[in-house]
Amino acid sequence: MTFSISPAFIRSQQRNIQIFAVVLVLLGIGALYLGYKNNQYQMYIFAPMMFWLAWHKYQHLAYWRDEAGHIRLTLTDTELQVSQGDNLRTTLLTDIDRLTLQRKFRNIDSILVHHRFGQVQRLRGFSEMDTLASTLAAVVGSDKVRTSYILHK
Repeated sequence: MTFSISPAFIRSQQRNIQIFAVVLVLLGIGALYLGYKNNQYQMYIFAPMMFWLAWHKYQHLAYWRDEAGHIRLTLTDTELQVSQGDNLRTTLLTDIDRLTLQRKFRNIDSILVHHRFGQVQRLRGFSEMDTLASTLAAVVGSDKVRTSYILHK
């Protein structure tokens, strides 16, 4: 089975980046205003930092616009593969220790895959998350699946 990132998730990530960049720009403008109004010259150092951080965050939009649509999750009989362009991350299904299903408003928001070696892999934003979760739960076993409603990582 192959799953891809949902367009709604990509749009929400882009919206979050834009909102955060606007907040940083507003903080920079506020710092310039305070520096001018109260003769606090240290604000003239703070403001360019906020503008630089906003520009740096805004650069992440290019990733979500160009690259995020190419992320694929493939679930075979023995492996869980996450691929993005040339990068491929493979996990054996026998190495999965347990699953944590993180729910939000009765829908699965993300799936935490806990490996035997202590690593945690977060699967989020894929289309048909319910199908993915039920398939992984069938492979791992229902006794190793935990559901979290409030505290998310």
